[in-house]
Amino acid sequence: MNEFPIEEINIESEELPLVHPEDKTDLPNLAQPTSLEQLKSKVLSLENLSDGERKKLQERIKSWKGSVRVFVHPFYEEYDEEDFDIAKPKIVSRKEHTYYKVFNEEHTEEDKLRRKEAMQQILIQFIDAPAGKVPPIFIFEEEGNLDGFINILNSRLSHIPAESLYTISTLSTRPTPLWGKNFISEELEKLKIKEFLIAGTYLELDDDKDGTEYYQKCVGGVIRMLAKIGNVELSSLAYPHSRMDDTRNGGKIKRENDKL
Repeated sequence: MNEFPIEEINIESEELPLVHPEDKTDLPNLAQPTSLEQLKSKVLSLENLSDGERKKLQERIKSWKGSVRVFVHPFYEEYDEEDFDIAKPKIVSRKEHTYYKVFNEEHTEEDKLRRKEAMQQILIQFIDAPAGKVPPIFIFEEEGNLDGFINILNSRLSHIPAESLYTISTLSTRPTPLWGKNFISEELEKLKIKEFLIAGTYLELDDDKDGTEYYQKCVGGVIRMLAKIGNVELSSLAYPHSRMDDTRNGGKIKRENDKL
């Protein structure tokens, strides 16, 4: 199983359940051979769902009382800048990002990397879970990295996912949906989602300047978009800042909050 157990990052405090409320058993590692084509069939684009796929997703959301999980650019730092089809560590460019410097001196480089690795590994756990164990998962992913995302899943999953996950294509290095915020917001509203539990890369909390947005970077942009649709719960799996750093709202963002 993964190196960083859920309990290590205090994720148990999140209100959305990690497993189905009727079945609290652990998530087993069901090792099976993987097939890239089979895996691709489980990664569905929200923009192009068939009527049958949309109906099945609506039923899953209803069974979870309107709750879903959202991950924004979860493997952003793992893509090679020269070839988005192959997942490689950004050895140099990663450390050039100013987002690495948003922590104060008490946060070590190891702490930052640990948060990122925990986010990625627990996401893999969720996708690996048996049917009915985890709410529907939405992935905001850069259009140019969709193949790289699938390659990463293929290298890290223990088996073909029991349930589909859903991608939302974004512009490169931005949270802006490729198909436009209005279109994606309308599609999400049709699904009758009541609450989003959001994680991913990057989140910076800025409470120092008057008039600036508190939730910044890509995760912040998605928070503001989703808060117009339903309540948003900031996860312990955001990076480098997370709900543990949210001194303003404690990670709980109510719908239509104008202080985001």
